[in-house]
Amino acid sequence: MRVGVISDTHGYLNPKILQIFRGVQHIIHAGDIGTMDVIFNLSAIAPVIAVRGNMDTAEISSTYPEDHRLQLAGTDVFITHNGGMLLRSPNAFRARCGPKRPDAFIWGHTHRAENRVIDGMLSLNPGSAGKPMFDLPASVAVLNLEPGQPPRAEIVTL
Repeated sequence: MRVGVISDTHGYLNPKILQIFRGVQHIIHAGDIGTMDVIFNLSAIAPVIAVRGNMDTAEISSTYPEDHRLQLAGTDVFITHNGGMLLRSPNAFRARCGPKRPDAFIWGHTHRAENRVIDGMLSLNPGSAGKPMFDLPASVAVLNLEPGQPPRAEIVTL
């Protein structure tokens, strides 16, 4: 299963994303969506699973949860916005995610892409897909999930 992963759009959806995400079965948005138009346009490609970010409006914050945990293709996936804080504190991580580590931990907030495995768990931050900030390139990720296999991801610079 191919899953598009995006974060920190801040109301801007780069047209290149529509091509990159063509054919994905789901799209995960890890917060700081900006406007509901972003969700509407992504939904034309595939069903969207989203969490709210620290910069999201009241409308978005009341529509989407802070965290979301789900199974996709037999893979345990946990989504949050400010995941960097949780990765730095094992106690905070357990308090938020529970005693069982997810197979894939998806987060945003820093605008800095990350694709690494930590103690068998994929830590994936797609970077910011919005207009570039902080001298960082805009990016998204494509997550590949296969039952019985560890999750794999690729960061795609826009």
